[in-house]
Amino acid sequence: MSAKHGKRGIDNKNEKDNDTTHGRYLGKFAVGCAIAALFRDTGVGFLMATVCMVASWRQSYDNITTTMNTPSGTLYGIGVGPGDPDLLTLAAVNKLAHVDVILAASSSKNDYSLALEIAKPHLPEHTRVEQLKFPMTKDRQELQTAWEISGERAAHILKQGQNAAFLTLGDPMIYSTFGYLLRVLTATHPDIPVEIIPGITSFQAAAAATHTILTESGENLVIFSGVGDEERLGQNLDMADNAVILKSYKNFTSLKDIVARYNHSNAIFVSRLGHADERIARNLDEITEQPHYLSLILTKK
Repeated sequence: MSAKHGKRGIDNKNEKDNDTTHGRYLGKFAVGCAIAALFRDTGVGFLMATVCMVASWRQSYDNITTTMNTPSGTLYGIGVGPGDPDLLTLAAVNKLAHVDVILAASSSKNDYSLALEIAKPHLPEHTRVEQLKFPMTKDRQELQTAWEISGERAAHILKQGQNAAFLTLGDPMIYSTFGYLLRVLTATHPDIPVEIIPGITSFQAAAAATHTILTESGENLVIFSGVGDEERLGQNLDMADNAVILKSYKNFTSLKDIVARYNHSNAIFVSRLGHADERIARNLDEITEQPHYLSLILTKK
């Protein structure tokens, strides 16, 4: 048993002993207050009732101040990279080894979390994992409600003095579920400390895997989502010397036409990079089926 877990075991035992003693005390105290209530019209009864009331106030005050004096744990937003567990940063691995709780976002229909699967090789055995459920819907109100519920669940853990890590694919600040949780906690619990551990993005890994120079000299690089109307996608490509089109799985046929229309002929398709079924195509016409949602396109004029 590690020193950390050994100490935690001793602390838990002491807390249980204190709770037992405290419970016995409150039990006897409740009996005394009940007796006082029976004889409240007598001088002694009135005195006992007053003592009970003051003691009750004091107990409530002690409970409140104990909670208030417990320092909040820190929330770590950790990017686990695009898929290969070896691409987690040293900072991410170090934090994962020491946090008390892992927060993993998953669908409301199941417990699967790809970010958690990627991080698992770096998690100590018996690390506590809490699933934060999110519905697969476009209903903004339903999504907002889900994030608020998850924010309160996270806050409850952190307010107990436990450190927690929220896992997210790629980098926490780029098209990440972490951004929603950060926004909620900042608004509702601004006192909770938050640290963000950057992660390697899918397009950085894709550029490395395909030997693609993302940008150089005076060129620009435009990063945007492939989910959107054709006019907006065309505007993004029109201004780009180099482009990264993330989420290139919807309306893929239209997306291919737009890429060609704006003279981005040097396009590379990359899907599920770092996974066993990864795919790389240097000709978009090779992709005849519906791409996986973990797909992107690198383009250059």
